[in-house]
Amino acid sequence: MKLKKFSLVVITSIAVFALCSCNAEQKESLAAMINQTIQCEETYTPATYQDYEAALSNANNILEKTFSSEQELSEAEETLQAAIDHLEIKADKSALSALLNRTKTIDEEQYTSASCRRLDTAISYASMVMDDENASQWDVDYAAKDIEDRLEALVVATKGRYQLNYSFHMISNAHVGNEWLTIAKYDGAYIQKGDIITAPLNSSVSLRAQIFEEDSIPDMGSGKVRLPLDGSEKTAAIYVSENAGRYTGNRAKWNFSCSAKLLERI
Repeated sequence: MKLKKFSLVVITSIAVFALCSCNAEQKESLAAMINQTIQCEETYTPATYQDYEAALSNANNILEKTFSSEQELSEAEETLQAAIDHLEIKADKSALSALLNRTKTIDEEQYTSASCRRLDTAISYASMVMDDENASQWDVDYAAKDIEDRLEALVVATKGRYQLNYSFHMISNAHVGNEWLTIAKYDGAYIQKGDIITAPLNSSVSLRAQIFEEDSIPDMGSGKVRLPLDGSEKTAAIYVSENAGRYTGNRAKWNFSCSAKLLERI
């Protein structure tokens, strides 16, 4: 029995020695990789450097174990090598930053709305890339190229699409009538509230307003308004005079108010 026990101890010791000898070379290889620690954290994107730190910590833990299996050592080395290979240098964003600053000097009022919308989309994407610490150089270069293309594609606007709005308000009525019909015209054609017209930017348009007393002998008043296309409101007084009966000469006063809202530069 004593001989058998001695033999078992010897065999076990030999096995442990063999295992340690077998792993010594792997441990040396892993230790050498660990000793090449990459410390320039600010050089790399946070995400890839965090992966590297995790793999490095795992490799140290495996190396410090009294007994590390061949598989553990192999996997730790492979994981660390993969993390090193995937380290990505932070992108140079200086050119993109300069382009974004340049866009701040652009007066979008001079260009068509469509071309400005395309530029705004490029600016929005570039701003996200600037804020992304893990953005690749490809992302940065793409965003910069997109802004350059959109700047070159800006189109000077000469006209605008405007929405016309108007209203009629009676101010006074000296027995002229009770039923009324109000009409507005632009360029000789009847218009409805909210109609859209195209006109040169920074110009003005002429609107004509007509008010009819709905009677067997109708009375009518009209007025013309020169409306500036700058968003301001213009108001004109329109008078309707009674032309028959005992109230002949009496007048009703109306205000015609109108404005134009720029919808799009074209």
